[in-house]
Amino acid sequence: MIICCFGDSLTLGFADPTGRGWPGRLCAASMSAGRGVSCYNLGIRADTAPAIRTRWRAEAGARLKARPAGLVFCFGTADANQNLPREDSFAACREILSAAPALAPTFLLTPPPVADPSVNEHIRELAAGFLALAKERKVPAFDLFSALDASGTYKAALKRGDGAHPDVIGYDKMAAKLLGWEPLRALFLAESI
Repeated sequence: MIICCFGDSLTLGFADPTGRGWPGRLCAASMSAGRGVSCYNLGIRADTAPAIRTRWRAEAGARLKARPAGLVFCFGTADANQNLPREDSFAACREILSAAPALAPTFLLTPPPVADPSVNEHIRELAAGFLALAKERKVPAFDLFSALDASGTYKAALKRGDGAHPDVIGYDKMAAKLLGWEPLRALFLAESI
C-alpha cells in the first residue's frame, strides 16, 4: 500500500517534537496493525491549495509505482493565514478533486482550526466550500475543522503551540479523529481498499 499525504505545515507536522505530524501517526498505526505501507508525508510549510495543485501530480506520480494506493489532501490553513481569495482556493480544490481520483482513491480533509478567531472564520468558509466540492465530485471528505473546533483538548494544544500548530497532544488528537473516520481508517488499517 502506498499512501501520499499532501498539505501544508499541519500535514508536515511543524512544531511536532516527534516529527511525525498526523501522517506519521496514521502510518505508525498502520504498521502496528501489520500492514505493509509506504506513507509519504508531502506537506510543505505555507503551501496553499494553488501551490499543491501545481505539484501534487508529479510528486504522486513519482511515488505510485504499485497498487493499491491512496491520496489524502489536507489544505487551507495556509490559504487563510495568507488571506488568499477563497475563489482561488476553491478553484484549486476543484481541479485537484477532478483529477486525483483517476490516479488513486482520493480523500479530502478540511483544514483544522487555529487559535485566531478571525482566521478561523476564513477556514470555516473554506471547509464548507471544500466539503461541497468533495460531495459534488463524490470524493470522501472529513470535516476536521468541526471535529477539532469542538475539542477543548485541541484548543489547549494550540495555545501551548504557536496558535496555528498544536503541541504533541494536539497532533495526537488530530490523528485520533482521523482514525475515527471510517474511510481513512480503512485506507490505513484495512486489508484492502
